[in-house]
Amino acid sequence: MIQTLCLTLGVEQAVWVVLDSLRKKRNLNDYSGDLIEPAVVRTCIKHAQQLLSQTRYWLHANPPDLLKPSA
Repeated sequence: MIQTLCLTLGVEQAVWVVLDSLRKKRNLNDYSGDLIEPAVVRTCIKHAQQLLSQTRYWLHANPPDLLKPSA
């Protein structure tokens, strides 16, 4: 699903590669208890905030039919 961000929101490949890498680290933590370094957590938060901002911008520019004001 992360790989489709370039098609859905126009996220650059370099960004979704980082997001996918962070997802894999999270999965390791979930399933094997591997610790995640604080720097990685900060990176993840930064990228999540940027993705949220980009998603909000995209939704504002491309509102789904259900969110469009009725005429």
